[in-house]
Amino acid sequence: MNASATQSRNNEMPSRQEIEAWRNLLQVSVAEPQSACQRLCIDNPHALVLYDYYVRKCVDILGQHRAKTTTLFLWGLREPSVPWGTKIGGLPYFDTKARWPRRFGTHCRYLAQICFLGSEHLFDKKLPGDVLLIFTRDTIDQLTIDDDAFFCFEWVSLGSVSALHTVNNYPLATDAVFFGSPYQVLEIEDFTIAEAEKCLKQLGITSNELLPEFHANFRHSFGAKIGGNSLSLDGPRKGIRNRPPDAGAFLFSLLEFYPYLGNDFALVNIPSLAPPTHQGDFTGYFMMIANFALNFYISPEGKISHEIF
Repeated sequence: MNASATQSRNNEMPSRQEIEAWRNLLQVSVAEPQSACQRLCIDNPHALVLYDYYVRKCVDILGQHRAKTTTLFLWGLREPSVPWGTKIGGLPYFDTKARWPRRFGTHCRYLAQICFLGSEHLFDKKLPGDVLLIFTRDTIDQLTIDDDAFFCFEWVSLGSVSALHTVNNYPLATDAVFFGSPYQVLEIEDFTIAEAEKCLKQLGITSNELLPEFHANFRHSFGAKIGGNSLSLDGPRKGIRNRPPDAGAFLFSLLEFYPYLGNDFALVNIPSLAPPTHQGDFTGYFMMIANFALNFYISPEGKISHEIF
């Protein structure tokens, strides 16, 4: 393993100071806890700051023993600084000498890669590699509920790739690349309605109307992430592919995201890259993961399966 790869392995996760830097840069007000009762889809820095602040308040109330850790991703419209970084689109961290995945005789499309460096401690068992490449049999909008063979996965270890693919030998590479910068935050394990009510009261809110959203926000972090609590929605899940009975441990999630116009720097994922002014209209950047959220699981044998909602 080369020196830069070794250094990256030891320094993959942004520090907590960067979340505070976002808070200061965006001047996020946490003085009104009602803001924690609004639906928080963590796809922008503003939502990350609010979630991080109030989940820590809840953990202080319930006790540190209730906390677990997850790795959340904020997306920036650029290439990562290293080829093995988490990203959607572009070119994979995949050796040109390795056999490209195929389904039914056809070469698969590269969709994304998830870098688990810095998140290994979230799993009881050692993962098969450092970076998980996600390929699809067709374009992502062709994903159907009962399609077991749509996704194909390849694990890659850091430093094992000697020659990377280029646009010359993979012409399907997308121009727009969304780089996921990881932030480790807390979640509350088995967060109940009664506990959510207790936290709200200690935060100075007694309105029962705000309770359902507050509970939904903090029983899991709703965003693209590694480890922690799997994503879920309230109410019946009709016509949805549910978690297979032998799925194993929750591995990671992907979901559609929209860079809301009300959030500054919605397509910047670390504070040092934020420009001095608002970036303007983001309506041209609308990324879809098949109109669904996806949870991925890994079995003790290493098989990866998914559910859709």
